[in-house]
Amino acid sequence: MSDDGSITFIANHLPPLQDGSYTLQLAHQLQGGTVNQSFSKTYTFEVRGGARFTLAPDQIYKVFPPPSTLGDYDSLLPHVVLKRRTLPWERKVKDDPTLSWLALLVFSQSESQLFQPTIGTIDQLISPPTGTYSYGSVPGGITLEKGQKDGDSCVWLDLPASVFAKVAPSLSDLKWNAHARLRTDDTSSTDYAAVVANRVPPAGQTAVVHLVSLEGLGDVLPKDDGTSSLDGGYSTVRLASLKSWSFQVGPLQASFVDLLEALNTDREAQSTDEWDKQTWQSKPRDSQLRLPKDYRPAAAPAGAPAAPFDAGYTVLAQTAANQLSASWYRGPFMPSTVTPPPADNTWASALLPAGKAAALDVSVSAAPGTDCTYAAAWQIGRLLALADKDFATAQVAWKRDCRMKLNQAIRRAAAGPSGSRSEGSKVMRDVLKSASAIQDYLGQSLTTDAKTTTDLLIPQPLVDWLGQLAVLKSVPFNYLVPDAGMLPAESLRFLQVDPRWLACLLDGAWSLGREPADVWAFDKAYPPWSQLQGGSLCPLFVNTAKATCWPVSGALISSRLVSGYWPNIVFKTDTSAGLLRLDRLGPSTLLALFDGPFQKLTIQEPPEGIHFGFDMDDHGDLSKKSLRDANGNKTGSLSAIPQRGEGVIQLDQLATKLKTTLQSALSNQFQEFTAAELALELVEDVPGATFTLPG
Repeated sequence: MSDDGSITFIANHLPPLQDGSYTLQLAHQLQGGTVNQSFSKTYTFEVRGGARFTLAPDQIYKVFPPPSTLGDYDSLLPHVVLKRRTLPWERKVKDDPTLSWLALLVFSQSESQLFQPTIGTIDQLISPPTGTYSYGSVPGGITLEKGQKDGDSCVWLDLPASVFAKVAPSLSDLKWNAHARLRTDDTSSTDYAAVVANRVPPAGQTAVVHLVSLEGLGDVLPKDDGTSSLDGGYSTVRLASLKSWSFQVGPLQASFVDLLEALNTDREAQSTDEWDKQTWQSKPRDSQLRLPKDYRPAAAPAGAPAAPFDAGYTVLAQTAANQLSASWYRGPFMPSTVTPPPADNTWASALLPAGKAAALDVSVSAAPGTDCTYAAAWQIGRLLALADKDFATAQVAWKRDCRMKLNQAIRRAAAGPSGSRSEGSKVMRDVLKSASAIQDYLGQSLTTDAKTTTDLLIPQPLVDWLGQLAVLKSVPFNYLVPDAGMLPAESLRFLQVDPRWLACLLDGAWSLGREPADVWAFDKAYPPWSQLQGGSLCPLFVNTAKATCWPVSGALISSRLVSGYWPNIVFKTDTSAGLLRLDRLGPSTLLALFDGPFQKLTIQEPPEGIHFGFDMDDHGDLSKKSLRDANGNKTGSLSAIPQRGEGVIQLDQLATKLKTTLQSALSNQFQEFTAAELALELVEDVPGATFTLPG
């Protein structure tokens, strides 16, 4: 089980120096006797965080709600998490350095139609036409800093003054709309900054959110009650937009938990205002990676037995010798309820190493009569190896060097006083037919440690490549999931990996430069698939430190959950199984592989992905049912959230009300109440759901 980690809220991370130009003057007076001389030196320098009128996309860790999603977000505050922990406090909105110069403005669909984001230059942004207020309109104007030019590109919004007064935070609210957070787990800690909106999105429509700069605009921000502070001569406010996204707020349930709860069901979500969770007709579906019982592929012959389909097989059409035929096929993933066959030496001795894929075809009694599963695994492994020129060249070169080393070792051993050339040749022929004899000369197993003298050294790049293949990197998706019916939309499928499939995959990749098996037993002496599964080369699995990596289990998800929330999805098991691989295979498809079995799988958002919001009472009014003490324990409640209309929260008044309520209930706590404490009270529980495997 991975460590949950913890998150600590921090009021702010004030930079030692805010962005701007600085002058440092040094003066020294030298006096003594007849000497009286002054020395001075002036240095000028710039402090740059890099963000002012634009913000690089890689500085944004995540936004909430996810862009282009639809969900019941009308009681939640949108927010953005920034990778730079000091960013909200690197510039000033007024004199107080603890006020955030960044704000998230939330617009309704009708409000967003009153303006359009415009791409222009910095000069156009700060020097707007008459009647428009911007950064250059403040007393004293605004000075561009080193590296900033009038012609640099930026995006701005021309907001009607009435809309700006409606949605923008007041100056006192800016003490509360940003905080820092420290995410700590068992291996590392990471600092973030977060900017939280002051408005819940209007229900039943598309909401648009803009992260804007309020640098220097403290005097024109709306008053606490939402009335305008602008001079009557201004009808428009021009703001730099650093980031924007939109989402839909509607009755259709598409939150993180709603999407999780809909997995593996036949739920038909309603899109009317009368939508009710109880009206969902929910019929559980199979949670195993296999075809539904009522579905058969087109290539399946009449009367094909059900047992192979239940075990994860499908029937595929294939062309061989200009004839169309059909074969059973199963990818590396088996249903979690099926016991994987062991890939031990008893099984492998007669099959691996293989000289060609057809040698691994299996005749079965069930029509269509042939199982091409392991042949296909071997063939795709070989094709992937051939497609990587560096790996193919390095593999063949290393095998050639090893054979030369073996030849030299045999010649040295045979070159005794009574030895002859013919005797040496006979020894060599015998050794080349025996895997154990080769191991006696070169080492018992493969190793990447140059200090190990008893094993055969294999270059780390070869091991790394094989290790990536062992967790099925680069294997085409149709080899993993051969029929779309196995992984329908909005489904979660549990699986385990067939070690024999992996053995054939790795043997195919390791087949380059292979001599006939009856003459050259090198690949039988050192089969990477055997050592990888046995654990001797397991360090290539970078996410685990276990001595062995088997068995491998996992899950596949096909859902809007992936497209809407990735990479902010966390998996936890009820055992010590750790993640081997977590990859997005497509826009809505996610694969998780673990280095051991599990019975329960919890899927949730990460702690740094937590969000903020309120409860909704029976009348549709915002409240907070569960407050928290300083240790995070739930206690008390708060009704009548301070607002100035249309979902705009008065953050400063909310903080004051929360502090008073908590101090009354917890007299020895919250003597100091900052943006960190406000975040603690507004944070919603990390959403998630736990799935239990059948059987």
